Parts: sequence; C-alpha cells; structure tokens
Amino acid sequence: MQRRRHYDLTIDNCGDPDKGQDPDRRVYGTKLRRVGVVSFEGASKACEEYRDDYGLGRGNWTGGIIKDGKGAVVGYVEYNGTVWSAGPQAADRRRIWPEPAPVEAPRERAPDPYKLEDAYIDTPFGPVHLQGEFDRCVVREKGRDGFVVDGVPSTLSVWLDIDESGLKATSHWQVLKEGLITQDGNVALVRSVVEPILRDWVSEPENMAILVRNTIKTQQRMMKADENRIAAMQAEIASRQDAVTRLQDVLADLSNDGPKPR
Repeated sequence: MQRRRHYDLTIDNCGDPDKGQDPDRRVYGTKLRRVGVVSFEGASKACEEYRDDYGLGRGNWTGGIIKDGKGAVVGYVEYNGTVWSAGPQAADRRRIWPEPAPVEAPRERAPDPYKLEDAYIDTPFGPVHLQGEFDRCVVREKGRDGFVVDGVPSTLSVWLDIDESGLKATSHWQVLKEGLITQDGNVALVRSVVEPILRDWVSEPENMAILVRNTIKTQQRMMKADENRIAAMQAEIASRQDAVTRLQDVLADLSNDGPKPR
C-alpha cells in the first residue's frame, strides 16, 4: 500500500495595529496551532478553521507554514485559504491549492458570412487597396505599404461610384505626404495615372464579380439586421397586447361590480 505524504502545518497570528492591537504578540486568547495534514487541501481547511475559530482578520494573519517530513518548508497558506509554493521571492511562488484551472485555448470565431472581399490593384506609384461594393467603394493606401509619390511615401484616398455598368465617376481624391495634404498638382498627377487603371480594373468581369458579391453580402447583412429589429418589435407588440388584454379584463371586472354604495 502506498503511504500518504504527511505534512506538518504551523498556524499563527499577531495583533493588528489598525485595530489597536500589539503586532508583536498574538491576539489575546489565541494560541499557536500545530496540526498534521496529508494534503494541501487539508492545510487550507485547517487554516480556515483556525481563522474562524478565533475570528481573525486579514491584518492578524501571519500565515500557515507547511513543512514536509524532513522539515523543509514547501508551502504557505494565505488568509483566504489559498496555498502557495515556497520560494525566496513572491515572484517565484505558484498557486498549488486550489489548483489553477487549465488555460483554455482561445475559441475560434465563426467565419463572418458577410465579410467583404478586398482587392489590391497595381499602379506605378505602388499597389492600392480597394474595399467596398456598389455606391460605397473606397480606394485607400498608406505609404508604409509602398505607395510613393515624388519619392515620398504617401497616402491615397478616393471614392468610387460604381454600378453594374462599371465605374461611373470618382471623387474626393486626396494624396497626403507624411500626413500633410499635397498641392493640387500632385493630386492631379496621381489621378491622371490611377483613374484609368481603376476604370480598366472595374471593367474586367472577374473584378466586377467581386463588387457584385460584396453588394449582395451588404444587402444580406442589412436584411438580417432588419429581421432582428422586426422580431424585437413583434415581441414588444405581443407584450403590449398582453398588457392591454389583462387591463381589459380588469376593466370588465370593475364594470361587473357596479358602483359601490356611498
């Protein structure tokens, strides 16, 4: 038969200065307690009993010291019953009772069925990032990703007006160099080069298909939101109807009772 490990537990206390007690002496009427335990859980329970028997506060606690059969300190019990391993520094100690819960792997998020597709389009200044769908299509690119105008990393932003027929118009052209809006000459230069590239890109059927799919997803997302709002409103209407029905019953009962005599 395997022999159970035995631990020696010493539990003590001191006065709490915040309560006007002498910190160099035990609380009046208390005694040091030594007990044998066979587990860290047992040590925790013994300390909780000692604490509660004497009505000790946190400021009275000097800890429960756990030693193994050879007299080596293997753990300490806190006021709340938590058991920590022994160590020269607090940072070296680890909780051994209650045992720490296993760390759960982060849950993977379900894929967003409405996530829009992106596209990168090459230009002489560097690639630009296209996002959106019909009526809400934006091209943006930051200089750190390689969009360079006149040798300076720059940021491009432009809105595209697109429908099934293709690119109808562009607007809100903006080119920033190191966070500052550039002069019109630079914007005109970038626009004269980039706009035809965007128009050609949109004219390709496989690229137009991206925008169509994105538009469908956006409509589906909005439909889902509308369905949720409708369901919430229907529940609210049903709740109000129940209230009206209940109050009508109350009114009927009051009418049946007739006027009360004075």
